[in-house]
Amino acid sequence: MTKQKIKIYSTFIRFWHWTQVFLLATLAFTGFAVHGTHHLIHFDTAVKVHNIAGIALGLLAFAMFFYYFTTGEWKQYKFDKMDIFSQVKYYTSGILKGEPHPHQKTEISRLNPLQKITYLNFKVLILPIMGITGTMYLYEEYFYHLNLPLFILKNVAVIHTIGAYILVAFVIVHVYMTTTGHTVTSHIKTMLTGWEEVEKHE
Repeated sequence: MTKQKIKIYSTFIRFWHWTQVFLLATLAFTGFAVHGTHHLIHFDTAVKVHNIAGIALGLLAFAMFFYYFTTGEWKQYKFDKMDIFSQVKYYTSGILKGEPHPHQKTEISRLNPLQKITYLNFKVLILPIMGITGTMYLYEEYFYHLNLPLFILKNVAVIHTIGAYILVAFVIVHVYMTTTGHTVTSHIKTMLTGWEEVEKHE
């Protein structure tokens, strides 16, 4: 197999990714402070910073969706269902045997099938739930006047906290997966520079 360098991530994608990393880290740190998990920051300060970071993440998400639909980037999430099995097989055994990655990255298909499913759920399910519950928690007194089911209103904080733990788990797995490239830091380097050296299947 020969290798070639290709541009995987545009400037906007890299800006969006690292800004999101910063905002999610800020939200996690301040959110768990509000929750009382740690006391490394004053409660009132944690609330203010958490709210600002949440609004910033919402604006960033809007910019991301606008970018995806105006540039055709949404096509990155199209995949063949049969490819999922080969990807699962690779992650459960092939990677341990040094087998080649079943998915060949290209400029128009940089994500493997499992990444597509995971990241799509992250973008269209987890983040919106966190945004909605966070907004409801922030403006709780207004939502009470909308006659929403009391069960939902009483459990907004619980749902938001569960979502936070899911996000933390996602980040841990995501960071681990960045070490599975041809070197431990190659995937991180790609997200910094936009370029990646990939194997060209003959």
